[in-house]
Amino acid sequence: MPRAAPSLRGPLRPAEIAHAAVMAALCAATSIMTALIPPVAALSVVGTVPMGLLAYRHRFRAFVAAAVAGSVMAFVVAGNGGASTVLSCAYIGGITGFVKRRGRGFATVMILALAAGVVAGIASVGALMVLSRLRELAFASMQANVDGVAAVMARVPVLHGLGDWIHRNFALALHLWPLFVGGSAIAGVLGMTVVGWWALSRVLRRLGEIPDVHKLDSGMDSGPVEPVPVHLRDVAYRYPGMGRNAVGPLTMSI
Repeated sequence: MPRAAPSLRGPLRPAEIAHAAVMAALCAATSIMTALIPPVAALSVVGTVPMGLLAYRHRFRAFVAAAVAGSVMAFVVAGNGGASTVLSCAYIGGITGFVKRRGRGFATVMILALAAGVVAGIASVGALMVLSRLRELAFASMQANVDGVAAVMARVPVLHGLGDWIHRNFALALHLWPLFVGGSAIAGVLGMTVVGWWALSRVLRRLGEIPDVHKLDSGMDSGPVEPVPVHLRDVAYRYPGMGRNAVGPLTMSI
């Protein structure tokens, strides 16, 4: 008889734990690599695929477990940069996977992204209001970078006017920094979400055609597991329709 549909309540099941562990490790590995090797930072988008697939196929608690585990692993190895990359991948993958899972489209993604951007903007402005010395340090660093770019552009006759315009308007933006920081946070979240949705939705569409054939969930019987011990010798396993073994040969005793 077909197995009953799993309940949406209760602790993580074996299949969810296994998938969450593997997907967290994949996302953490890509985030650590991009944090330690800056030239390949663009590859951080690859980390959205395992998180998106997890959100697409499993419960929300499995997705949260993978996001927490992945961010902790990345923080231990690569610090704040690695952890923030994992959380960014979890955000993009999570919002894409859950929206695709419920059959919604781009409009729903934009509404959720706008709400997330507003929250991020309010949090950023609030943090900079409280941490005034950090705000001064950050703005001084940004001003130095802009001044350097403007100085380089001033030596190019074609770009001289553009450099002066950037210098003047950036000073005005720092004067109205709550609007600048809040607007930048909203625009950044919206842009990141749109790019992630465009790229990841196509990947999930292809991966959604692959059946979820895992057999890790426990059965309905509550009696003792038997017969034991079990001795295996040169045992292999092959998925239906495949031309090669997925596991094996394996020799072991249980």
